[in-house]
Amino acid sequence: MRKACFYVFLFLGPLQELSDLFERYANGMACAQRIFLMLDTRPEVRDADEPTRLGHVRGEVSFNDVVFAYSTRSTTPVYRPSRPHNSGRRGIAIVGPTGHGKSTLVQLLTRFYDVTGGSVTLDGHDVRQLAQDSLRRHVGVVLQDNVLFSGNILDNLRLAAPKPRTST
Repeated sequence: MRKACFYVFLFLGPLQELSDLFERYANGMACAQRIFLMLDTRPEVRDADEPTRLGHVRGEVSFNDVVFAYSTRSTTPVYRPSRPHNSGRRGIAIVGPTGHGKSTLVQLLTRFYDVTGGSVTLDGHDVRQLAQDSLRRHVGVVLQDNVLFSGNILDNLRLAAPKPRTST
């Protein structure tokens, strides 16, 4: 009896490994399909025909009568007109309770979404007229849940841009 159980386990072990391998393959194929679909999707937010490239930035940020909804079909905006403003002297901190639009403001400033009405400006330039790569080089975001890697703060900051950049 013991010998029979041993042979059954000896036979079933490789079958289980083969089944696990097939499951990993199928999961990998599904993930690859989603990645390629995402890479083939044309972004909704695109640069203007002749976008402005930023040089030196003072950091003056204004949200001018901003109205925003995640869907163009939505009749209820998630963000209504207001005028948060930053003089650019030290930076801007956006604080508030969960669900009150802090992340939405940051996403509008960095053009992950475009406003439905009004405008967001950086140093007087409407961000919709700025080249996205140029804009995002001049805006730094520190999220509440951040991750620091070993090394000093400068090493962590240089992860995104190891070599110092000149203004563009």
